[in-house]
Amino acid sequence: AKRWTRRKEVELENDLREGRPLESRSLTFAMVTDRMSEGLNYRDTCTMVALTEHFGEKCMADIKAKEWGEFARTRGRRDKHGTVVSPAKASTIDRYLYVFRSVFREAKADGIALPVIESPRSAQVRRREQRVRWLAADDAARLVATYNARVQPIATVLRYQGLRAQECLQLDRRQIDMKARTIFVGQSKNGFARTVSMHDKTHAAILPLMSEDRDIWEFADGSDLEP
Repeated sequence: AKRWTRRKEVELENDLREGRPLESRSLTFAMVTDRMSEGLNYRDTCTMVALTEHFGEKCMADIKAKEWGEFARTRGRRDKHGTVVSPAKASTIDRYLYVFRSVFREAKADGIALPVIESPRSAQVRRREQRVRWLAADDAARLVATYNARVQPIATVLRYQGLRAQECLQLDRRQIDMKARTIFVGQSKNGFARTVSMHDKTHAAILPLMSEDRDIWEFADGSDLEP
């Protein structure tokens, strides 16, 4: 049985590599995420790893809303025994759901349908009778363009790097490697340091600010961001 399973895995991997169509029932979650391993930022990569660890060998066709609910219940703060004692916030589950949906969009050509799963944040907002603010890429670009020219680099970094506002505003020139195109975050919310790949848009936005000997968000005339 093990030899047969391994042989089928090799056959499926070869099909993926050569672009041959697969039977959707044989397509696992890990096979799809393997296609998407390039070009993800640090935050999305961590999210993808957590999803793959949970759903990895499950067939995509068998993953429904119930299976997603089981995963969502595993997210949150744990005690020393590994038991979830504080469930993850809606915003955190929403980030997982965004990447989860992107995996199904990647498998759409293989005949895999996206399960109908409601965003927890959207549900909360509707309960408060507030409007959900989701921007399309064009709308986000126009919004960034409306900022003052001195603030646009900050808005660009926030949009493309997935940094928290405080992490972005505390960036130091020494944390930015323009040659390697990486940003080092020394102090994050969870207390861990990390290095993230720099998006091309970020590189273009902060390149002019790195040409002089000053802090990343300090300007040539010595002024700050206050009006």
